[in-house]
Amino acid sequence: MVFDKINDDILKHIVVSRISQPQSKAATVDYLKSYFDEDIKLHKIYRYLDKLNDNQKDTIQKISVEHTRKVLGGKIGVVFYYVTTLYFETDHSDNLRKNGFSKDGKHSLPQIVLGLLVSDGGYPLAYSIHEGNKYEGHTMIPVVKDFAERFDLKDFEIFYYAALVHLVFVKIHPFQDGNGRSARLLEKWFLIEKIGEKATDVQLEKNILPKTQRLLFKY
Repeated sequence: MVFDKINDDILKHIVVSRISQPQSKAATVDYLKSYFDEDIKLHKIYRYLDKLNDNQKDTIQKISVEHTRKVLGGKIGVVFYYVTTLYFETDHSDNLRKNGFSKDGKHSLPQIVLGLLVSDGGYPLAYSIHEGNKYEGHTMIPVVKDFAERFDLKDFEIFYYAALVHLVFVKIHPFQDGNGRSARLLEKWFLIEKIGEKATDVQLEKNILPKTQRLLFKY
């Protein structure tokens, strides 16, 4: 359990609130006070998020990966990469917060690009933050390769190339809607050739998270 490795009350309160009543940071402060009688100042939560990203990210990521391996029977095998943008209501940009293509339609506001790796079943594994004007297609390969190397994902390359087969075939199709059915058939054929009939149990479509988009990048 993460709380055994990181003994921090603010982390406990944030996690409990996120599970029971996910909402903004300001609303989380009110929720903790109303339902748990915990008087936590908003600025302490914001400061802790900096601490979490700067000092505790690797530890929490390792705990998440180990837990996911246990839940999935000892092997992760499949990872999915999702990307979105988070905007800031300010006119000022900096080295990270920059104007770019906004998935929320807030093109005039600075933003960051957030990438998320999840496993089969939707278990979160890792996240990455990028400059707001960075093309999302350029974030995928470095993030996924680094993750696979650090956590020794033996079967990862198979699924990477299966996804690549799907993507390239869809991009060849002359119409905007792509050629989804044929691409999925090709993808399944490739997986079956590599890992056998158990590939038919991998249900890729069930791993699309609400309000996110699967990453497509140019070739």
